Parts: sequence; structure tokens; C-alpha cells
Amino acid sequence: MDQNEEKNMQTESFAQGDSVQEEKQDAAAGSAESTDTGAQQTKEHSGTFPHRKDKDGDAKSSSAGSAIRAVYEKMNLPNKLTILRMLLIPFYVIFMLCSQYVGMPFRIAALVIFIAASVTDFLDGHIARSRNLVTTFGKFMDPLADKLLVCTALICFVDLDRIASWIVIIIIAREFIISGFRLIAAEQGKVIAAGMWGKIKTAVTMVTIIIMIPAFPGTAIHILETVLIYASLALTIISLVDYLVKNKDVIGGDY
Repeated sequence: MDQNEEKNMQTESFAQGDSVQEEKQDAAAGSAESTDTGAQQTKEHSGTFPHRKDKDGDAKSSSAGSAIRAVYEKMNLPNKLTILRMLLIPFYVIFMLCSQYVGMPFRIAALVIFIAASVTDFLDGHIARSRNLVTTFGKFMDPLADKLLVCTALICFVDLDRIASWIVIIIIAREFIISGFRLIAAEQGKVIAAGMWGKIKTAVTMVTIIIMIPAFPGTAIHILETVLIYASLALTIISLVDYLVKNKDVIGGDY
């Protein structure tokens, strides 16, 4: 009987040992499973955050685009034409500068773009005055767009060795001086209208640019371009002097 009891006790002790070992194995397996689950969740989250960031960036870009469209839709027609003129300038630059490699087709494209932009310059002012659509935005942006268009065209000619850089510097400097005078006058509540010499200068400069863009060969065309360039330069200086003399009271004796 004693031997049987000892055997039974040994059997129970082995069974308990096996049970404890199984519990340890189960615990280890559970720990490993939870570790794998945590790693998988970390992976998922690490993959999710950049995706969410991309979505946030797309949402911001979309909202910015919507805001720009909303502002553009609220603009009146003259201001839309002014914005269109400014948007045409980069295309003019691309076609004009690339024309030295492509040739006449790109020069013709640049010519069409410049003429289209010049037409918008006439239309936006005419429509604004005739329909009483003059706005503060238009007063600021219209002359700015004009200056950008003309100065861009002249700078392209310098890059293409079609005009002397010192001539372009004088023309652009005149625009800066006139703009400065107008800013001072605006602070004093004065509005300075464009003078007759200024209008003639603008018209001659526009014609000069239009004739120069295609770069037609021939001695006659070259002479005509040279005459128009120096005529534009002379009118630039004359219009500047006329402008300063007529509006000298803007700065008065405040030196």
C-alpha cells in the first residue's frame, strides 16, 4: 500500500509539473502573440500617418485652389483681363527665348501672345471706364501688368542681343521713377494722369516690340528697328522730363 501511495504521489507531482510547464508555454506564446500584434499595429500606424499627411496636404491645396477660384469669379471683367495679361507673360518669355533654337514658329507664337496681351491692355481700360467698373485693384494692377509686359519683352531682346542693355536700363528706370512719383502723389490724395508724351512713348514702344519680335531679315527692317528703338528712347526721356516738370509740386520743397 505504501508503495502504491508513493507511485500515486509521484504521478500527481509529474502531472502538476507538466501543467505548470504548459501554463508557462501558453504565457510565453501569449506574450509573443501580443508582441506581434503590437508590431503589426505599429506598422499599420506608421504606414497610415504619411498617408494621412498626404491627404491633409491635398486638402490644403484643394482649399487654396478653391479660394483662388472664388476670388477670380468675384472679379469684374476688366480685372480678369488684367490678370490674363499677367498670366500670358511667362508664355511669351518661354516662346521668345526658345525661338533662338526653334526659329520662326516660336517667334510667331511669341508675337501672337504679345499682341493678345496688348489687346487686353486696351480692353480692360475701355471696359472699366465705359461700364463704371473702375476698382482700386484695377488702378494698381493694370499699370503694373503693362510695365511687366513691356519690360519683359525688352529684357528678352537684351538676352537675344537684339537691343543694347543701356537703352533698356533707361526705359525701365523711367518706369520706376514714374511709379515712385505716383506713390507719393497717392499718399497726398492726388491722382496723376498719363500725359500726352507718355501715351506716345507707350504706343511707339509697343510698335517697336511688335516689329522686333519676328526678327525679319533685310536691311530695311533692320534700319526701321533701329529708328524705332532710338525713337522710343527719346520719347522715354522727353516724357520723363515732361512728367517731372508738370508734377514737381508733388515733392514740393521737401528734400
